[in-house]
Amino acid sequence: LRHRRAGECLDVMRRFKKARPEIAMYGLVCGPFTLASHLRGTNIFMDMYDNEDGVKALVNYCEERVREVAAYYIEAGCDIIAAVDPLVSQISPDMFETFLSEPYTRFFAAMRAQGTPSSFFVCGDATKNIEPMCKTKPDCIAIDENVDIVAAKKITDAARHPAGQPEGSAGTHGQDGHATLHPRAWLRRAL
Repeated sequence: LRHRRAGECLDVMRRFKKARPEIAMYGLVCGPFTLASHLRGTNIFMDMYDNEDGVKALVNYCEERVREVAAYYIEAGCDIIAAVDPLVSQISPDMFETFLSEPYTRFFAAMRAQGTPSSFFVCGDATKNIEPMCKTKPDCIAIDENVDIVAAKKITDAARHPAGQPEGSAGTHGQDGHATLHPRAWLRRAL
């Protein structure tokens, strides 16, 4: 990265990983929807109704940039990449499906292709979007205190253990393509 601050951050990541290789480094990237809103402003919400193709193009562009930043983080030694997209809590599941399902599925597939565990974090009450988030196949869904944790656990358990699949037969996304609310196993695997 040419930007001085970004280069300094990557240098710190490399030095930290060299000094403390036993500690998993969790790299946070701005999610493509939130990044798109930074570029477009609050008009993005009206554009979702008035200019669907334009919003899709912008979010896809942002996903490509976010994927590039994640690749730099991985090269610098990050063990886990978390896409942080707080605006997901502000849209409906239908809007998620329309605008974010494909870009996020691509993003998490790219992380898996690089052998890097991933996390999908949304601030706020994202309860209504936990199921569509799971369908994009991150390794982990990270939530905050605003989410109905009981409802979220039921959804992630169902995503991790589809109907008819025995409880012990599924692992985390890196192996079976299903999200889990519990990151401990893949944190250990990252180390």
